[in-house]
Parts: sequence; structure tokens; C-alpha cells
Amino acid sequence: MNKELTNKLKLVVSLSSIPLVSWGIVNLMNILKPGLTSISRLSAMLLNEVIFLSSFVIVILLFKDFFIRNISLLTKKESGKYKKLFSTILESFALFMVVKYIVGVVVTLLLSLLGLSTVIENQALVESFVDVSIPLLVISSCIFAPITEEFLFRGAIKEAIKNKWVFITVSGLIFGLMHVLDGYTLILGVLLVGLYLDFIINKYKGRERVYLSICGVLIIILLCGWILFFQYGNLLNLVKNVNKTEIIGSAIYISMGAMLAHLYYKYDNIWINIGVHALNNALGVIAILFL
Repeated sequence: MNKELTNKLKLVVSLSSIPLVSWGIVNLMNILKPGLTSISRLSAMLLNEVIFLSSFVIVILLFKDFFIRNISLLTKKESGKYKKLFSTILESFALFMVVKYIVGVVVTLLLSLLGLSTVIENQALVESFVDVSIPLLVISSCIFAPITEEFLFRGAIKEAIKNKWVFITVSGLIFGLMHVLDGYTLILGVLLVGLYLDFIINKYKGRERVYLSICGVLIIILLCGWILFFQYGNLLNLVKNVNKTEIIGSAIYISMGAMLAHLYYKYDNIWINIGVHALNNALGVIAILFL
């Protein structure tokens, strides 16, 4: 198996590890504490960190070359390296915030016009953690989340998807959906579509590329639909009952993910992404605590 296909398989394993680890921990808790129906918010926070830490470790183990390459960016001696790094992070963060603000205004206006709540569930969930543990919220949001999410949603995905626009689209969609959806079927569906299209675009040209792309994407959509049917039953009812606020609000997270993917493709330096992501989350934490 060549390196390209190997990396694609590694990426599927990496992202699949999130629901699998979650399922394993939940079942272990049920074994240790039979009849457990709910957990505290502090336990929920810690459980979430354990799940993503486990997935982060899996990414590092599967993509060792990528990890070593990015560590070397920090350790190699170069005059003015850190000054240039911090300058690039600040410039990138400014552009990131402009894009986020514009998309946020559009989303808020659309929600208001449709008479929907402008409070997105993920945002409300993060705000609720203030009452649990402020130090844990700061560490999780400003250190842990930027590192684990950038290595997984930008670093690992770019190792497997080489086409620029497929990479940016898939990274943005997966990052956005991960913040608003409870299930992983659609997320894995997006991943499979991205991996397939990247393979077809790199291997074929002309009409053959178009035909194979359409056929492959349709098969993946039907497969995901079949899985969702067995999970939820009537798909029409599922569509009718979907949380419209979350779906529209996901545009904010999708644009953030796509912007971060653009920065990673441009600079090929995961530390710039981690810096931008950390500044964004720090700004959000400050707003929650003091505004």
C-alpha cells in the first residue's frame, strides 16, 4: 500500500477513534456503576478531555513523521524565528477575526429573520462550565483544545488530503459539524467524500474524473443515509426535527475551520494555527468571564 492510501486509512482511524473511545468509556462507566443515568458537569468536562486526549495520542502515534516535523520547527536554531512566528500569528489572527465577525453577523441576521434563537448550544455549553471550574475551562479552551484540535483537524487531515480546496472544505466542515452534532455519521461521511474526491482528482482527469466523482459521492451519501435510517428511523422526521439554530450556527464554526485550514495550507506550520486558535478561545473566555 502506498503512502497516500496509508495516510488516508490512518486519518479514518484517527477520526473514528473519537466515537469509539467515547463508546468505550461510557460502557466502562456502566460496568463500574450499573444504572448510572447522568454525570456531573465537571465529570462531563473531564470525560471530554480524556476522549480528545486519547484521539490526540492516536494521531501522534499514526502520524509520527508529521509530529516530528512540527516539533523540529520549534527546536531548530534560526535567528528571529520566534519573533517572526508571533508576528505571523497576530497577523493571521486579525484576518481570522474579520472572517469570523462577518460570518457571525450574517448568521445572527439570518437567525433573527427566521425568528430563531441566536444562542448556539455549544456556546451555551461552554458558558455553563464557568460555574464548574474556571481554571479547567481556561486550560481546556486556551491550551488543550487548540493543540489537540489543530493536530487532528488540520495536521492529520492535510497529511491525508493533498488537494488544497478539498482539504480546506473537509477540514472546515468536520470542525464545524463536530461542534454542533452529537452523532458522527455525517462527519465520517464528509471525511469519506473528501478522501475519495482527493484520490479521484489526483488520479483522473476530464470526464472520467467527473463521472467517478459523482458516482462515488452518491454511493457514500446513500450509505450514510442507510446508516442514519437504522439509527433514527424515518429520515423525513429527522430532517423536520433538526435544530435549525444549530445547523445555521454551524456556519460560524465551519468558516473558522476553513480559515484555519487555509492558514495551515499557506504556512505549513501547525504552531501558527495553534496560536490563532488559542487567541480566539482566550478572547471567548475573557468575554464569558468579564462581559
